Amino acid sequence: MALNIRGGSLTEALLQLSQQAGIELLFDRDVTAGKQAPGVRGAMPPRAALKRLLQDSGLVVRRSSTGLFVVERPSAPTLARQDVTVPEVLVIGRRSQNADIRRLETDIQPYRVATGSEIQHAGRDNLDQYFASRVPSNTTTVSPSLDFNGATNSQIDLRGLGPEATLVLIDGRRMPGIPAQVQGFLQPDLNALPLHAIDRVEVLTGAAGGIYGYGAQGGVVNIVLARGLTGVELHAAGGVTSRGDARQITLEGRIGASLNDGRTDLMLFAAGSQAEPLLNGERAFVARDAKLNSDLAPQQSNKTGGGSVFVTSLNSSLLVLKPAYGGETLSSTFSYLPPGLSGNSSEIAQAIALNAGRISSELSEGAAASQLSSTPRTAAVLANVRHRFDGGVEAYADAVMLWNRGRYRWRQVDGFGDLAATSPLNPFTQAIQVTYPIEAAEGDRTTEIDSARYAVGVVAPLPQGWRATAEAAIGSARYAYAERKPFYGRPFVANTPPVSPFGDWEAFQAALIPGIGTTLRALTLETELRNLSLRLAGPVFQTPHGPATLSLLAEENTESVPAYDVVTGSGATSTVSTIAARRTVTTSLYGEFRAPVFGPQATPLLRNLEVQLAARGDSQADEFARNPYAPDSERLDHRYTDASFTLGAKVTPAQWLALRASYATSAAPPLMGELLQAKSQTRTSDPQRGGPAETFSLTSGGSLDLQSVKVDTASFGVILTPLGEEGPRLTVDYSGIRKTRGIFAPDMATILQFEHLWPQRVTRGPLTDADRARGYTAGPIVALDARRDNSARAEFDMIDASLDWRAALLDGRLRVYGEGAYYLRQRSITPIGSSANKVNYLTSPLAQRANLGADWSIGQVTVGANMQYFGSYRIIPPAEDQDPTLIAAAKAIQGSMRVPAQTYVDLNVSWRGELPLASAAREIKVDLGVINVFDRAPPRESSLAVFQTLGLATSGYSRYGDPRRRRFLLTVSTIF
Repeated sequence: MALNIRGGSLTEALLQLSQQAGIELLFDRDVTAGKQAPGVRGAMPPRAALKRLLQDSGLVVRRSSTGLFVVERPSAPTLARQDVTVPEVLVIGRRSQNADIRRLETDIQPYRVATGSEIQHAGRDNLDQYFASRVPSNTTTVSPSLDFNGATNSQIDLRGLGPEATLVLIDGRRMPGIPAQVQGFLQPDLNALPLHAIDRVEVLTGAAGGIYGYGAQGGVVNIVLARGLTGVELHAAGGVTSRGDARQITLEGRIGASLNDGRTDLMLFAAGSQAEPLLNGERAFVARDAKLNSDLAPQQSNKTGGGSVFVTSLNSSLLVLKPAYGGETLSSTFSYLPPGLSGNSSEIAQAIALNAGRISSELSEGAAASQLSSTPRTAAVLANVRHRFDGGVEAYADAVMLWNRGRYRWRQVDGFGDLAATSPLNPFTQAIQVTYPIEAAEGDRTTEIDSARYAVGVVAPLPQGWRATAEAAIGSARYAYAERKPFYGRPFVANTPPVSPFGDWEAFQAALIPGIGTTLRALTLETELRNLSLRLAGPVFQTPHGPATLSLLAEENTESVPAYDVVTGSGATSTVSTIAARRTVTTSLYGEFRAPVFGPQATPLLRNLEVQLAARGDSQADEFARNPYAPDSERLDHRYTDASFTLGAKVTPAQWLALRASYATSAAPPLMGELLQAKSQTRTSDPQRGGPAETFSLTSGGSLDLQSVKVDTASFGVILTPLGEEGPRLTVDYSGIRKTRGIFAPDMATILQFEHLWPQRVTRGPLTDADRARGYTAGPIVALDARRDNSARAEFDMIDASLDWRAALLDGRLRVYGEGAYYLRQRSITPIGSSANKVNYLTSPLAQRANLGADWSIGQVTVGANMQYFGSYRIIPPAEDQDPTLIAAAKAIQGSMRVPAQTYVDLNVSWRGELPLASAAREIKVDLGVINVFDRAPPRESSLAVFQTLGLATSGYSRYGDPRRRRFLLTVSTIF
C-alpha cells in the first residue's frame, strides 16, 4: 500500500496514517503531544508504517484482540490503555463523552459500527435516511418524512419489534423521550444531528436490557459525537435532483480550542438545514398509480375522477346527453371532464363522450401543487467544555440542542353534489352525481420536535486504578402539532347564482371559494427530564492476557409530562380539551464484567477466550390519571421491577477463525394506557344462545395486573479472516429472538367464540328450562372481561452477514464492504393460534436486504460506489392473505401479488488537498455524490390496494425508494 505521510507532529502523522491506510487507531493525544515523527512514503503494511513513525517516540504499538491498533507508553496504567473495556468517558486521555464502552464489530456481541466518514459519504440528508438505505437490520417500512402528517423525525425499528423497542442514545445517554399523546414516549429524534459532528454510530440488534435497560428489546443505537478537535471546520452542502427540484442546503460549523497548556478543551458545533418540498406534479407516482388502478381494475377503482369533473348516473343506467348537448347515448354509466376544461356545449359533450367508461389519471392544478411528502427544516447546537485539574480530576459540561420543523401542505379537496334530471345545470337526461376538485382549498400540517439535554459532571480517580464520574443532567423534549384541514361545506348547486362545472372552469372554481371551510387541531406537549448518575470502572484483577475490568452504574431518570391542551375547532368555533399530567421515574443499577481468560497458547476451543457478563436491574414507577381526559380524576401509582442480563464469549480456534456467542434478555413495562380499564353496558350476539342480542356489563381496556413484556436473544457468529489481518473479514451471525408475556387484547367476538379457553372472562346467569326449550346451551351473559393480558408471544429468526476487505491496489488503497440481512421468520402466537410467517409482507420486514460497495483511494482522491438492494414483498399483510376474495381484489389492482425487488446505485468522489485561502494554505475537502445514479423509480405500490387492506393513505410508490430519484450532493469542507 502506498503511503505519503508528512513528517512533523506525531499526532498529525498518526491521524494521516489512519486516514490513508483505513485502519482504526487509538492513542492518547496527551501522550503524543510535543513528539515528532519522520515522514513515511512508499508501499508498506500499516504495522510497519507505525513502527517507523514511533521509532524515536518512546511509545509502542500493539494490535488488540478486536483488531485495533493501539499506541501507548510501554507500561500504561489499565485505564490509560485506549482499548480498555470501560466507559470511554473514564478512559485516561480520551476526549470522548461516550458513557458506554467502545463497541466494535469484532466484539463478543454482533455490533455494527459506522464511522462518521462512512455516513457522510453515503450522501444522505440525515440519520433516518442513512438507516433506511444502508442498515439492513432496520425494518422501518415508511419513514415519517415520507408520510403526510408533517413529521420529519427519525424512526428506527431494529428487527421489526417496533420503534418503541429500539433504544436511541447519544454518547451512551438517554435523550428526553418525545411525549406521545395521552401515553408513553416516542423515540428521540436524530434527524437534526449534524452528520459531520458524528464520530461513529454503534448498533446492536436484539435484546440488550442487561446493558442498556428498558426500551432495548429490539436493540440499541448509540450515536457517539466527535470531541476534542481543535481549530475551525466549515461544511457547506447543497443537493438538487437531476430535474432541478427538491433543493436542499446544509451548513455546519465547528470551533474547538485547547487552552491552559492543554488542560481545557472547548468545542462548539452549530448546524442548520433546509429543504424544498417535492410536489405531486413533479413526479409521476400519483398519476401513474391512478391510471393503473383504473386500467387494471376499473370496477374497484375509486371513481372520484382524480382532478377531473367526474359524473356518475344515479339510476345505474347508461348516461344520455340532452339534445342541447347532442343527445348521444354513452357506452357507460360514468364519464369525466379533464381538469381545467372550459368550452361550449358541443366541446363539453365531445369530451364527455370521449371519456365514457374511463377514469381520469390527470392531476388538477391543486393536486399537482400538493406535496408528495413532508419537508424538514432543522437546526442544532452542540457545546462541550472539559477541564483537567491537578490530581487527575476532570470536570465537564455538555449540551445537545436539536430543532426539527416538518411541514406537509396540500391544495385540493373534493366536493360533490347531485343534479336532478330537470336541473338546467345537468347536461344529461337522468339524475347524476358530480364529483369535482376544489383547487382554492389549502391544507397544512406542521410538526415541531425540539430536544435538549444539558449535563455537568466530574471525573475523578479512585484507589486501585479505578475512576468514577458523577453527572447531573436536565433536559426537555417539545412536541407541537398543528393541522388546518379544508373541507367544502355545501354543494355547488347551492350557489347563488348557480354556476355549472360543465362550462367555464375558472368561473366555477371562483364560485366555490365562499363554501370552503376549515377544521383546526393543535396541541403542544413537553417532556421534562432530570437525570442523576454515578459511573465507576476499573481493573478487578490482572490475567496473563490483559486486565479484567468491571463497569458499574447507578442512575435515576425522571421524565414528566405536564398537563396540556388539545384545541379543535371549525371556523370561529373551537373546543379545548385538557389531557392529564403524567410522570415516570426509573431507577437503575448496572454492572458489566469483561475479561480475557485464556491466551493464544490455550487449546483451540479456549484459545483467546474473552467473556462478558452484564446484569441490570430497573425499577419504573408510573404516576398517571385514571382517566387521562379528566385531569381531576384519581391519580394512580404503579411500579415495575425487572432484572435483565447479557452473557457472552468469544474464542479464536485458529488465526483465521473467531467464534462468538451471546445470550441476552430485556424487559418492557406496559404503557400507561395499557393499564387503564373501562366499564360500560353493551350488547352483542351470543353464539351459545342465538336470538336477539342481550345487554351485559363489559370491562375492557387495560389492567393493573399486566406484567412486563420479556424479550430474549440468542446469537451465534463466526468471524473469518482467511488471509490474516490485512485480508478480508467476513462475519456471519444468526440471531433468534423470543418475545414472551406480550400484550394480547381479545375482542368480544373472539372471547365468545373461544369461551372454552377463557371461562374466567365470561360470567353467565343460570341456564333456565325456558332457555333449554329455545335450544340455548348456556345462560345469559352477565359480564364479560375483555381486558388485555400477557398471553401473546412472538418469534423472530434472522441471519446477518458483513464483509470488509482492505487491500493495496494500483498504488492506492481499495476497500470492499457489504452487509446483508436475511429474515427467516417473524411469527406471532396468541391463545387462539399462530400467525403465518410475516416476513416479506407489506408493513413487515423484507426477507432480503443488502448493500455492497467499494472505495478506492489514491493520493488525494477517493472514488466509491454503493448498491442497495431491497427484496420483493407481497402487497397485502398475512392476515388478509388468507382471504381469497381480498387476494383476488388486491392482485387485480396491483397487477401482481408482489411489489418487485429494488436496486439503487450511488457514486461518490472525494478530493482532499490544500488551497490558498485568507493568505494561507487551508485544508479543503470536496465531496460529490450522485445518489441513484441510474435514476431508478421506486416501483408502484397500489394506493387503492393498500387502502382497502390496511386503511392507509399512500402516494402509489414503494417507500423503500426515494421519490426524488436521481440527485446530486456537493459538500465543500475546510479546516482552519
